[in-house]
Amino acid sequence: MSGQTPFAGVRTIPTRSAVKISAGRLEVVEGPARPPAAIVQTEDVFQQGVSELEAALYSSTDRLLAALPEKPIQLRLSGGKDSRLLLGLLRNRGVKDLHAVTQGDENSQEVMVAAQLAELAGIQHSVVRAAMSVPSSVIDSFTQSLRDGQGYFLSEAIGAPYAFAAPFVVGEGYAAGQWPTFKGLYQRKRTIVQEDLDREWAAHNAQILTPELNERTAQALLDWAESMPGSTPADILYAYGRDIRASRYIMQASTVVVDAYSQVFCPFADSEVTAVSDALSPYLRFFHVAMFMVMRRVWSESLAVPLARGGRFRFERDGPLEKLSGPDYAQRAATPEPRPVTVLGAEQMADVPDRMLVDEPLTASARYLLDSAAWPRLEQILSPGFVALIHRLAAMETEHEALMALRTKVRRIHTQVNLSRAILADRWLSREWLRP
Repeated sequence: MSGQTPFAGVRTIPTRSAVKISAGRLEVVEGPARPPAAIVQTEDVFQQGVSELEAALYSSTDRLLAALPEKPIQLRLSGGKDSRLLLGLLRNRGVKDLHAVTQGDENSQEVMVAAQLAELAGIQHSVVRAAMSVPSSVIDSFTQSLRDGQGYFLSEAIGAPYAFAAPFVVGEGYAAGQWPTFKGLYQRKRTIVQEDLDREWAAHNAQILTPELNERTAQALLDWAESMPGSTPADILYAYGRDIRASRYIMQASTVVVDAYSQVFCPFADSEVTAVSDALSPYLRFFHVAMFMVMRRVWSESLAVPLARGGRFRFERDGPLEKLSGPDYAQRAATPEPRPVTVLGAEQMADVPDRMLVDEPLTASARYLLDSAAWPRLEQILSPGFVALIHRLAAMETEHEALMALRTKVRRIHTQVNLSRAILADRWLSREWLRP
């Protein structure tokens, strides 16, 4: 949002902007955009925008397929709402060379659900164990993630050392259903007020930098919000999901990594789909109604497959909705059952010298940071509280002691994520990612 990049003198352009070069002049202008989508009013409120969204999704899928002649497609199939809708679109377009991939093992509910969906669709499905991008070293894998991402951090720092694209064939399509705007990414309440924005901003600022740097981070977010005059808090929160979370600022690194090995295949990010998403009523987005109705049209059978770990469409959080849920609600709400799968990829960590960073991420990460050559520089930009926590964790004799000291599961996860972010910063400062 601030325009910052990993390179001196290089900045990104503002959201919804474009670079125009004309008559030897370069300038930043308002980005090209489709006209607002026209939503036909219907007597059934649940049907408003459904036809338009379905048509946009198929158009987007067709454009991407046209750019991938005679190329296989790897679909990252988690079994959630997004990936099963994407599978339905590809299935209905008759894609022959389609290979679904799910990370995990036979005990994962995501794997159980994905296996059932793949069987229902009649496509090849592989279950794979996550592997380091550099099998011999966790730290080298962190460095490789920066190298592959051209200096940008992956948005999920805790997953940074793991291989991201992993194509079966170099140049294949990499299909993912990440963060569709038509299901209201951050609308966690029906009515959004300013306090909700403040809480969301606070949740996305880890507060692990110095007070000055934390303030600069917060100010960049406020400057972006103020660039949208006249918007309601609900509009701003939707735009945050649309322009920040589901756009290049979060997906920059992952898109660059995938693009180095595969062709990005993400129809949900298409401008036509986004235009329809913008035109949908907040109600249809917030309660996942439009998405559900499109899934009913695209691949109704998939709605009889359970959602992993108690997942629900928002309108069904308190049970079925008589006018909407349909006869397959009980199947959709059931607990997934194990299915016969073969897990690919052997345990690769046995001989890795720094595997403690995976086995004991709290204490081992803290010790690594304190011993790093970049620590004196890194310490200067971290908050005193976070620095003190790193010293405390490094001094603990066991990982169990660290877990007990952090008390809650949420704090443990946040601390592990923040330590991963610090390791990425350490690797960035090492400049090793700039070397081939």
